[in-house]
Amino acid sequence: MVVADDHPIYRESLSRALSLSGRVRIIDECANGVEALEAVRARRPAVALVDFRMPLLDGMEIVRAVKRERLPTQVLLISGSVSGEVAGAASHEGAAGFLSKDVPRAEIVAAVEAVDRGDTVFPAGARPADSPTAVPPGGALSDRELQIVDAFARGLSIPLVAQELSIANSTAKTHTRRLYGKLGVGDRAAAVAEAMRRGFLT
Repeated sequence: MVVADDHPIYRESLSRALSLSGRVRIIDECANGVEALEAVRARRPAVALVDFRMPLLDGMEIVRAVKRERLPTQVLLISGSVSGEVAGAASHEGAAGFLSKDVPRAEIVAAVEAVDRGDTVFPAGARPADSPTAVPPGGALSDRELQIVDAFARGLSIPLVAQELSIANSTAKTHTRRLYGKLGVGDRAAAVAEAMRRGFLT
């Protein structure tokens, strides 16, 4: 994965923690947004952990560029402060998650692994549904959303859902974001639990 943060001490400590976990391989470290985007284009990592505020290009601009260029990398944003509005906007633009720098390193490692599996990772109170552009919580689920939450209940990840339904990963992620928005949740397990509570799953 690629780690991008303009604070060298934080970047180095974060990379070290990720490497020491034994579950993440760092292939590049970047000090600004231009370096980060160049690394993503050249190395095409599964995940890029990117500081939301960086010189030259900020995290949101990197998310947009990755989606615009159809790069295979999932961008996980990290910031000193996380608001519902900003995290919701990041989700709408296509970010795979948004983390606070205050969370323990173990949670960051777990978030990277989750994003690598095709999940999205947003902290409570800063979920995609908080975005003014997201679907308001509530309302009936579409047939496709019902298929997706049923697949989640069977333990499938988003890439496996896309394969089962014969749709693109990006399409599955779009349906998943809408599903999360309607249910007011931020991950697969919560979506299944809420769908069961509302009677969408039996």
